Amino acid sequence: MTIIRDRVKLIKPEANTVITNKGEELTYDELVVATGLQLQYSKVEGLKEALDDPDSKVASIYQLN
Repeated sequence: MTIIRDRVKLIKPEANTVITNKGEELTYDELVVATGLQLQYSKVEGLKEALDDPDSKVASIYQLN
């Protein structure tokens, strides 16, 4: 497992790719995003849509299903 401490600029669930604020493009099999204390999914482009799509492999421990 690799832990990357950076902010996420964009999530591309269809490509299993994340773009960080530093411009690094990362691919993933499983993705864990820590959004902090305030749930602001709209601040990360594509996150809300990915959370709403059961086939995206994106999940949040802070969201009730």
